Amino acid sequence: MIRTSTSTKPSSHAAHRDAVGGHRVVETLLDAFAFFQRCDPSLARREPKTGALSYFPLAGLMVVLGDYERRHPDHLNRTEVAARALQLAQDGPPAGSGREIQYRLTVNGTVMYYGYTGPQPTVENFTEPGQQIVRDIQASYPYSVVDAAGARHPVAVGADGQLHANGQMLEHCSLRNKPAWLTGLTMTDPDNGLYYWDERRGRLPVARTDPGL
Repeated sequence: MIRTSTSTKPSSHAAHRDAVGGHRVVETLLDAFAFFQRCDPSLARREPKTGALSYFPLAGLMVVLGDYERRHPDHLNRTEVAARALQLAQDGPPAGSGREIQYRLTVNGTVMYYGYTGPQPTVENFTEPGQQIVRDIQASYPYSVVDAAGARHPVAVGADGQLHANGQMLEHCSLRNKPAWLTGLTMTDPDNGLYYWDERRGRLPVARTDPGL
């Protein structure tokens, strides 16, 4: 908890919130450990034979599907790993044999497309913005869309760089009304590239500790 009744300047309180707000306590402590280690490497206890930091890596603190757990001050923090995972996921096509777009929806002000990924070996759902679908198709990954009448059409990227299906832009295609359970959909941890990686790659390990993914 941040005490606001002290004589510390409000700007310092704000800077503290910006630096540690929303971050796990263990990550904050590991960041502090890494800082003092850079200042004076002799402060930390090390193993006499290897020179490695004693007591690291830490024991697992929790088991969360698809999550990353930092256990060493030299490892990337959660934000850095999420950014790397997001970039890796965006740079290559997703898992599966193809995707079928079922619905159009708006999430946090962004138009998204929801549908299902073909066998990998099981069918999985996906939620993607149009720009990512463009990149996937340009990487030779197939998409199709099911219109309001139930007809299926291939989705292509036109010369204008936009998505097209059934002779018109995808955003103008009439799609089926989204079901009630999709109405309140919000992005799950929108800054969590690990979740996005799992959704596109179709693998969900128990816990990640490898900073290099």
